[in-house]
Amino acid sequence: MKVLAYWAARTGIFVVVLIVLWSVGWRDILSVIAAFIVAWLISYLVLPAMRESAKVQMDAWVSRSHARQHSEDSVEDAEIEGGAQGDSLERDTDGEQQAVGESDGTDAPEDQRHASRDGADAHGDGEQQRG
Repeated sequence: MKVLAYWAARTGIFVVVLIVLWSVGWRDILSVIAAFIVAWLISYLVLPAMRESAKVQMDAWVSRSHARQHSEDSVEDAEIEGGAQGDSLERDTDGEQQAVGESDGTDAPEDQRHASRDGADAHGDGEQQRG
């Protein structure tokens, strides 16, 4: 709540400065910019204790958030490491199957590979006899 109080005080100072500038006849965008700068200066000089307490509260929020994120990351890492041990056996089996398929450069079943080779040889022989 200290952060909210500090924000409300700064906003209040800005609104008061803006009203003062508008009441003296300065009613354009420069008055808004000037009110922003003057309000920042006033809040910097007048509200250091509120700023410090708001800073402490924000630091606590951030620290809790980082701690929660770190604990969630640790749990996730533990789950991944636990699952990776079971996956290594499946990878070994898949790796052997890929090695068999990689010998011909195809993943087709063996019967289809032989059929395609026989067809390719027959066409290749026929073309050579014509030429």
